[in-house]
Amino acid sequence: MLVNTALCYAQYQEQLLDKALENFEKGNYEGALKAINSFLLTNPGNLDAIKLKDQIQKKIKSKKSYELTELALIEIENKNFRKAQELLTKALKLDANNKRARELYLAMDEVSKIEGGFLGGEDIISAEKEQRTKDENHVKQYFYIQLAPQLAFSESNAVAGLDSGVMHLGARLDIVYYFNFWNGMLGLSLDYSSHLLKFSGLDEINFIMHRGNASVRFRTFLFEDGDNTLTIGAKANYHIYYLQNLESQGAYNFTMIYGPSIGVFFSDPILARFMENDFLKNCGLEGEANFLLIPGAENESWIWGLEFYTGIFYKMDMLQFNLGYRFYSIMKDDINDVSHEIEFGIRYYF
Repeated sequence: MLVNTALCYAQYQEQLLDKALENFEKGNYEGALKAINSFLLTNPGNLDAIKLKDQIQKKIKSKKSYELTELALIEIENKNFRKAQELLTKALKLDANNKRARELYLAMDEVSKIEGGFLGGEDIISAEKEQRTKDENHVKQYFYIQLAPQLAFSESNAVAGLDSGVMHLGARLDIVYYFNFWNGMLGLSLDYSSHLLKFSGLDEINFIMHRGNASVRFRTFLFEDGDNTLTIGAKANYHIYYLQNLESQGAYNFTMIYGPSIGVFFSDPILARFMENDFLKNCGLEGEANFLLIPGAENESWIWGLEFYTGIFYKMDMLQFNLGYRFYSIMKDDINDVSHEIEFGIRYYF
């Protein structure tokens, strides 16, 4: 008896969820909301149901905003402009993305200015423009600082027959600022990283690496759709690399190099382009590559440098969390100093 009751109850709960989904797909959002609320009364922690309820509520607001816009059109035809303004204001508050309501309000606002101001009250368009600017700046934020602890494995092929692998704990600091003009495309950046603590390795190759870049950067935005914006850019850097040996001369032909370099970078919420999900819209993929080339003096070899980074990120309002892999290499003749780094970054936007 108890087993049958439990089975019936489970089937009833499943039917509620199915009913909510069915009504949602048919556009019966009120019926869907009623069903999902009933389901959540006994399943308050069901994440799928919570997400569905959020989608239903958004659709209800959007539908109500559309209905208010249609009523405002009737008032405009009857030349009841103040009533139309009130309806459009309510419509925009329910759904800031209601393009029809925004266009009608803007048109009425322009006519009002020409006719001597027959509209008054709350300036919803100014507020909407301010919100739009904030939304754009959410994508095109102009200034951030990032600190990223690093776990690095460094090695060199300069010491024949020896294990040259050294494990380090380090950190990286990035400061990036974009100017307000030119739509925030031009900017400056500084970054510095250092491997501070050695975990293992031979004294002969006991080194600490310091790296720094001062950059002028240019970025552009493609496929702009709210948060789904691809950012790509290029950098012109001045690069400094310092190899610090703590206990010996080491086997390296160089300990410090510096000179200009160039780089490229990108950032894109790639998963959100293919899967509509509230969590995925804050996730993305980013990366960069920097190239260093220093011509040698007479009868000396050139020095080549390469830095490559790729990682994933999760972005909140003012914070962004990054997890990525960074490869760094300096090459001269047959000598190759390489560093493989895993870093976890915390970025704060101003």
